[in-house]
Amino acid sequence: MDDTLGQLTAMVQQEPQSFIPEQTASGSTDKALLIAAGAVGRAQGIKICPPALSEDLSRCQDPIEAIARASRVRMRRLQLVDDWWKKGCGPLLGFCR
Repeated sequence: MDDTLGQLTAMVQQEPQSFIPEQTASGSTDKALLIAAGAVGRAQGIKICPPALSEDLSRCQDPIEAIARASRVRMRRLQLVDDWWKKGCGPLLGFCR
């Protein structure tokens, strides 16, 4: 886990602007979520796109779903149990509610 965090930190420190979709690089309140989604997408070779300007992420019930829809990628909910971090599960984006 330390190795994975170290790799993510190195990626962000080297190219911080590469994770920010162009439309949102100016500094919206949902920039952090788009940056995180961009980092996961980049690790998977997927281009992450921000939702349409008419879709306000701060008012969305599920902003990750809006980003996935705009990026034309599938998403699914899952529950992380036991020693999930010890198994190879690839890049994940998640948060606590």
